[in-house]
Amino acid sequence: MDGKLQIKQKINSAISSGDLRELEKVASDISETQTRKEKRSLYEQMNAALVEAAFDEGQPELLSQLVEPTREEIFDLANRAAAIYSEKKDEAWFSAIFTLVDKLDRKSHQSDILARISRDLVQAGGVDSGDIHYIEKGGEAFDKISIRKYRSAILSEIIPLFIRYGQKHRNVEIMQYALQMLPEIGDISRSRNSTPTWPGRLPGPASKPVRSTS
Repeated sequence: MDGKLQIKQKINSAISSGDLRELEKVASDISETQTRKEKRSLYEQMNAALVEAAFDEGQPELLSQLVEPTREEIFDLANRAAAIYSEKKDEAWFSAIFTLVDKLDRKSHQSDILARISRDLVQAGGVDSGDIHYIEKGGEAFDKISIRKYRSAILSEIIPLFIRYGQKHRNVEIMQYALQMLPEIGDISRSRNSTPTWPGRLPGPASKPVRSTS
């Protein structure tokens, strides 16, 4: 029991210090615990403390120290990080999304969550707010989707969002781009060599013409 209490104290001390090396040392100490059940319990306690500090104190870098989080936990945390990024435009939270996704072993799980986040950034951040920045960030998430079927499936949801954005914000270029991407959805279902792409930089809202004063 004393050993468990000591580990708990080490966890709290490491989190308070914000020293990632100290947190890594605590995780290493836990890994030497004899029984799997006890080890799992200590990891869960450490993860819970890390998550609480990360979100309550605005320290997304702490999420990199999570040990053996479940798929469901990662999905939840990545969505929470994306929501904070959409609200604050803090790049540390955007980076935390990919740090969390990298903890998933299966590429299909990684692609699944990245596809959802890409769509949500385009919709909530881009279409609803009119900020092209979020559409571009959605593109960054999209580009990291490694499995083609997820890229194709989410693209079929994102293209209508591009059209909505173009209509709402009078952006003809983005609507033209969306229409050009439509064949890529069909192509990808037939050819493994075809991969839908996102433009490096999307056109912003159309500017109003300047009237001549002469």
